[in-house]
Amino acid sequence: MKYQYTPSPAFPHLRGGMPLTEIALCHGGHEITVTALVDSGATMSVLPYDVGLELGLAWEDQKVPVDVGGVLKNASAYGVLVQGEISPLPPVSLVFAWVDRTSDQIRTILGQMNFFHHYKIIFEAYNDTFEIIPREVN
Repeated sequence: MKYQYTPSPAFPHLRGGMPLTEIALCHGGHEITVTALVDSGATMSVLPYDVGLELGLAWEDQKVPVDVGGVLKNASAYGVLVQGEISPLPPVSLVFAWVDRTSDQIRTILGQMNFFHHYKIIFEAYNDTFEIIPREVN
């Protein structure tokens, strides 16, 4: 599937934007659709705290702490597994670093670890497009 970059509201007169996509996330019977940044520079996928709560996750029940690093180096985070679906592509299991920052502080990020293993991602910034292609299973 090919997508258009989303223009940045902070820089409305500049060409380009951000590779954002809608993704439905499911966990334990809860589902939420969020706009996520497809980020080849992010080592791992990041799930904001409030999104995790909407998925029925409980912070105090988490057992797998993770070190996020980067701009979130001081954030507490736990590894969580959720189902993700970018329609019309089939759903996949995704591992996220669930961080103690809300979605008004950090976007949902689809990063290298796990997300990029399920999909081939082609960025064409010069055309303001990116493509998400399911991995071929042999």
